[in-house]
Amino acid sequence: MTESDNPTATRPLPPERHQELRAKLPFPAAGLLPHGEPFALIDTIVEEWDLGGKTSSVVHPDHPLAAADGSTGAETLVEYAAQACAALDAFQRGDKSFGGFLVEVVNSEYTAIPHVGDTVDVVINVEYDLGKWRGIAYEACVNGKPAGKGSLKLFIINEQ
Repeated sequence: MTESDNPTATRPLPPERHQELRAKLPFPAAGLLPHGEPFALIDTIVEEWDLGGKTSSVVHPDHPLAAADGSTGAETLVEYAAQACAALDAFQRGDKSFGGFLVEVVNSEYTAIPHVGDTVDVVINVEYDLGKWRGIAYEACVNGKPAGKGSLKLFIINEQ
């Protein structure tokens, strides 16, 4: 497969496509992710722009990273960010996510961790898109307060 055959290399999207997508917002993320329940963490796509967007999710009681006391770890914010990227990409393409691998977490810092019942909002911006390789900057808020930020390196699987 060549780079020109890869659907992720079609960025930026035409402006009219963004208008069409924004008319659907907020949009449920169910079915967009390759993850099965309960690991599909993203609930809703709230905003989208050419190289990013915003998602919102509630930490459910069956959250796979929640401890008995309902707390999670900082790695939870990284997973929300990676899944936000996948959900937004699938939403923009109008298809289920290709899936992929989180390859590296860079310059991440955390000031809070989510607990069961909290709302996690994630803003992602694509720093680079090299077909199967993607760099993402993310900022996460828990209940409206900054909780973490950093960069992720992802390897996207093209299953088409």
